[in-house]
Amino acid sequence: MNPTVVSGTVVGTGADITIKCGFKPAMVELINVTSATKEELKWCEGMAQASGLKTINASRSIITTLGVSTVGGDGVEEGFTIGADTDVNVAAEVIFYRVTRSGPGAT
Repeated sequence: MNPTVVSGTVVGTGADITIKCGFKPAMVELINVTSATKEELKWCEGMAQASGLKTINASRSIITTLGVSTVGGDGVEEGFTIGADTDVNVAAEVIFYRVTRSGPGAT
């Protein structure tokens, strides 16, 4: 059985980054932990591909491009893509991710 929650870090590139977690995410939370300001992106099942709720300091907005997309459909190769958002996915800055799943196997 795959885990229900997967977390980790990845170094931003400014281009799309694919993370394979072994399941189709129900929720993805991203935080740029290198930036001096609060820069987060959250995506939930039911939202459009490449979208997310973006928070910069106290300002929130829904983005419809360069956000989070799910990938795969065969179990092991499933995961998500961090889009090339210029605030969250910045070259050489560290992104913390936390991914949760729902459905069979999730508790």
